Amino acid sequence: MLEVAEKYEKAFARHARENPHFKRFLDDDGGPPNDEDWIRARIFMRILCTLNKWIVTDDLFIAWDGNRDES
Repeated sequence: MLEVAEKYEKAFARHARENPHFKRFLDDDGGPPNDEDWIRARIFMRILCTLNKWIVTDDLFIAWDGNRDES
């Protein structure tokens, strides 16, 4: 979901500048995403992707899946 939102970073910024109702609507939730929010989102995405690669390629995935042959 973050990867999709990141594609619209410029649209969020432009919409916040051009539409005061959009900004006001989001003010209750901290306002529209700012530059720092986008940086944090990218870092978080990298962490999640790294964890996903580790889990999928490690034996832990097999153990969690229950298909590991323990013999």
